[in-house]
Amino acid sequence: MGKKAQPTKQTQQLIKAYEKGKFKYIFRHGVLNWGITTGFIFLLIVGVVRNGLSLSQISEDIFSTNGILTLMIFCALGAVWGNMMWGWIKKEVEKGQYNQGKKAKK
Repeated sequence: MGKKAQPTKQTQQLIKAYEKGKFKYIFRHGVLNWGITTGFIFLLIVGVVRNGLSLSQISEDIFSTNGILTLMIFCALGAVWGNMMWGWIKKEVEKGQYNQGKKAKK
């Protein structure tokens, strides 16, 4: 009799993310990890291009109305990205569960 194939580390991580739920995944990985991080990097790059290495001007730009609006836009885009990635994770996990003969979680 053959051994059961053990899931790979990547598959285990996908299952773990899937078990935490859609909202938690999108909020953490999409909004916080992608949206805010990318938004701050964008604002820093734009600030350096506009103002050189003036930290006071860069910080004013980040905390201005336009800076906050930019972060909000990046957070919204992060939610879209997180939702797209959630669809991929769900598909991969359910495909793996189907291959193992388990009923897929909906």
